[in-house]
Amino acid sequence: MLTNSDLAAVAAMIPRLDRLETVDLSGCDGIVMDDGVLTSLLRRLHGFPAGPTLKQLCLAGCRGAGREVVVEVVSLLKSPTGCRQLLSLDLNAIAVPGSLATALCEAARAHPTLRSVSLASTRLGSDAASRRAITELLGAAKLESLDLSWNCFPLEVFQSIGEAVNKSLTLQHLRLSNCTGCRAALGEAPCTSFLEKIAGGASALKTLDLSANLLNSAGALVLEDALERHAGLQELNVSQNSLGTTGLRSILRLLGSDSCGLQSIDCSDCASCGEEQGGSEGGSTLLAGSGSHFNAANPCGRYELDFSRSCDRAALRQLYKLCQRARLAPDKAFRDQEFSEGPLSHPSAAGSGGVWPVPDSGKLQATFGIEAALPDYFPAPKAPAEAESTAGRSFLRRCLGEGLLRTKPSQRKLAALLSKWAAASHNDDKEEQLLLLDAFSRGFQLDFPALKLFLSSSARPKEALARLLHCAAVETSHLQLLYTLTSGLDEHLSLYRSCRQLLHFDPENPTGRYKLDLRNTADYALAESLMALDRWESAVAQREGRADCSRNGDWSNIRNCSHGGAAIRKVREWHLHDWGSLSLDYVTWRRPTPGASELALPWRDWQRFLQTLTEGCADADDLLASLRAVSGSGGLFLFSWQLRELLGLFRHEKHRVECMVISYLRLVDPQNAKILRARIQNLSEFKALALRLGRSSFSPRTLPSNSTWGFSRIDLQPPTWCSSRAESASRTSAMCLWCSQMAQATSLRLGFRSSGRLNLCSLQRES
Repeated sequence: MLTNSDLAAVAAMIPRLDRLETVDLSGCDGIVMDDGVLTSLLRRLHGFPAGPTLKQLCLAGCRGAGREVVVEVVSLLKSPTGCRQLLSLDLNAIAVPGSLATALCEAARAHPTLRSVSLASTRLGSDAASRRAITELLGAAKLESLDLSWNCFPLEVFQSIGEAVNKSLTLQHLRLSNCTGCRAALGEAPCTSFLEKIAGGASALKTLDLSANLLNSAGALVLEDALERHAGLQELNVSQNSLGTTGLRSILRLLGSDSCGLQSIDCSDCASCGEEQGGSEGGSTLLAGSGSHFNAANPCGRYELDFSRSCDRAALRQLYKLCQRARLAPDKAFRDQEFSEGPLSHPSAAGSGGVWPVPDSGKLQATFGIEAALPDYFPAPKAPAEAESTAGRSFLRRCLGEGLLRTKPSQRKLAALLSKWAAASHNDDKEEQLLLLDAFSRGFQLDFPALKLFLSSSARPKEALARLLHCAAVETSHLQLLYTLTSGLDEHLSLYRSCRQLLHFDPENPTGRYKLDLRNTADYALAESLMALDRWESAVAQREGRADCSRNGDWSNIRNCSHGGAAIRKVREWHLHDWGSLSLDYVTWRRPTPGASELALPWRDWQRFLQTLTEGCADADDLLASLRAVSGSGGLFLFSWQLRELLGLFRHEKHRVECMVISYLRLVDPQNAKILRARIQNLSEFKALALRLGRSSFSPRTLPSNSTWGFSRIDLQPPTWCSSRAESASRTSAMCLWCSQMAQATSLRLGFRSSGRLNLCSLQRES
């Protein structure tokens, strides 16, 4: 280890050398060097032999280096007798006074050969002069690598760095590790302003280090949006940031994006307290979404965006990109919008560099949905039978499995994801393994060979299979995957129990009640599928001119929805969370086409079907599971008399109700549904069916003798749309005649008022 006297001897020896290519004092960081000795050494570097031959000068960590040392470094860079062939300059951990920062950076910029500069922990950015100096340095014509780590930069400096980097044609390696002292006023990391400035992919960056910069999941969304088009970027370091599962998922989507050239990421120590274990980063289930809660795989819902926040601006750009993938004009995707600064006109196309223009001020409240694009993106089948029996699965395969909502990495980017996955699996850091597994388990789609590769390189293959099974479910049958990838009966049964609802889900007949634990990735994937199916089916129903039969008048198939015990009335505005329990009833819009009656089983085949069904099932629950398995994808359509026979197989009310829910909307002759009433033995069954299926779906042809009516008053005033007084009188008389017939059939007590209103005084049928 060199001492001051040793260093003085080395300095005296320099003129006797033939050439000097490297001066590296980085190993002396434990010794307090005398400023005079260091200055004497640097002065010996002028002229021969160091002047024309020195390539690398490293003074990193030289304790005791002061103002005079910085002055001599500036002289070496500017003087004609100085180091004119210098390629690398390292002044890490040497305090650069603000008065000399500008001179140092200007000298480095003007140097003809300098390509690498390291100014980490030099107190740059502490005053306005040094901030301007950084911008000057980034303008160097041949600068390829710059290290500004461990300097505290405010938001304005990050913006200036971003603008300069975007203009630079040579800068390939940039390190900004731990350059954030505290969060900005809005709670965001200041480095997000740098990321927004480099969006568009115009820079030449290949390596970017943003470790330890207070980035969270919202900052990760800004990073994903900014770097998505950087085809030259290869390495990214975001370690020691509290990204959590949501933020890490943004980084992995970036790694799997074809438009980004990223091949390697460092995301160690990125756990976020309370979020990666299934919690949420704050907020109630009923609150509107914002940029910090953006979900790329389920982006539809109500948003409240504050455009003074970079994460909300990034969220809006992500919504625009989804519109572009779905071939939908953004104006058609946003409805019920309120903007604080007047009418907001959404752009029809991306701007320069592929960056969508968004406002930088104001607040927007709007509901986002892609329903208008879904009928064109995947039209409903027109022919019966074959196309109809695979329509739901085909839609999910295209919507979720081909990259519209979920991320499906190409073969080129799959290698990068597998490399990161394998590296984490062979690491002893269990926290990083679980974090990666949780991030991979939501929002990604894999084909079967890729899933096998993930499992073979995993340190926890059983746990990985339970969490990743649904990722390939759209491509392949769930049960086929289950039988193929499990190695024993115990493993098979354990996986079956954790994924039971997903394994029995049939997209061709999704009608039923679902109780899902959203912490379970299989249940979460099922919820995503139901949300996507709901939007597609309702959009097709509107396109075909059907009437709205939804419970809340929003065309949603989902009824009786609650999350964590809180009722969800406006399902189309609600954002799917990855925590809590979700309970809902799903009632499909799809009905058998007119030609489907030819597919219903004839009497003899039906009797064999019933015999096989009853002999192969141990109890009523098994019978219902078998019936659901063949009702949709199996192409089972029923006549009313067949459903009546099915109901006779069940003794208990709950089983009959479940059988009706599974089979009622598969009837090819719903006009004959009256014959089923004998099997509905009491009023509670009827109410349960009406609650789960909805009266509009369950009893559109119900006669007064079959039901209890809840109308409180019928208005017999002349309708305003009648063309004449005679027509009004005719229609009023017809309504009175109908009410009289209903009264005779149901023994209702009717009371009339002189004002012309008919009041149904009794709502229950009298015995």
